[in-house]
Amino acid sequence: MPSINRKRNGGVSLLKGDPPKGESPYFLNVYPDHGPREYVDVDGYLTPADFEEFHEEGDYITAEDIARLADEKAGPSAKYSFDEFMNVLAQGESGNKNVYQEGGPAQGEWQMELAARQDAANYARDLAAGLGLDAPRYSKEDLEDITKLPYEDRKLLAYSYMYGPESVPTRDVLTGKTPVPQFWMKHWNKGEVDRSQEFGERVSDYLK
Repeated sequence: MPSINRKRNGGVSLLKGDPPKGESPYFLNVYPDHGPREYVDVDGYLTPADFEEFHEEGDYITAEDIARLADEKAGPSAKYSFDEFMNVLAQGESGNKNVYQEGGPAQGEWQMELAARQDAANYARDLAAGLGLDAPRYSKEDLEDITKLPYEDRKLLAYSYMYGPESVPTRDVLTGKTPVPQFWMKHWNKGEVDRSQEFGERVSDYLK
């Protein structure tokens, strides 16, 4: 099994233009899509004030952290939780099985291609920084074949790829504003041929 370098990231570095060290808490938009959040100065790093509520020192970002962010953004009356939505995607892509695409480059439960896997690793790092958490450092070999990674890492990559881009309005699909098949087509499949109806038929048992 590949060895993943999980490098400690103490939080968001205080950069030029940030409030001066020693004067905290701060209410900042460190990751703009999440809105202002209270941060405190911990040894020269901005760290979420509620960090210890969910994590101990040395914790790494997980798919559950991302799901929590997405669910908070969608609100309590959302039609789907982020976990439920991502499960629908996995069911439609692979039957929720850790497999290689037949005759194609996609891999894992969510059938991610190499470019998506590479982007996902970067999104995971950015999301972790915004939460004051560590992020896994995936090697080239790790990303070339994610079927050999632990499930939690495959899940983190998929969740990061979906939630990481600020241009992807996950709230729309979780609240039901955009149907799952159409959202999948635009923000996950991204193909030139509209396959949303075909996808919808594959996941019909999992839709609400």
